[in-house]
Amino acid sequence: MLNRLNKLAADPRTCFVSLLLLALGTLSAPHVISAVIEGQTRQQCLTRDWPADKHAIHMDFCKAYGYPTN
Repeated sequence: MLNRLNKLAADPRTCFVSLLLLALGTLSAPHVISAVIEGQTRQQCLTRDWPADKHAIHMDFCKAYGYPTN
């Protein structure tokens, strides 16, 4: 089994595909993360999910960046 894995790891096609997948994952990660954060921020502004004592600060943030607050 170990011999089979060593041969597979040494195969140039396997190395190329692995490197390609690593590169695509690395390049797409910032876009995916920013989209997730954007969606969560929008949801928080819509539901007003924050502590009561921080309401004014969060409302100012949402209005400044154009998020709907309902």
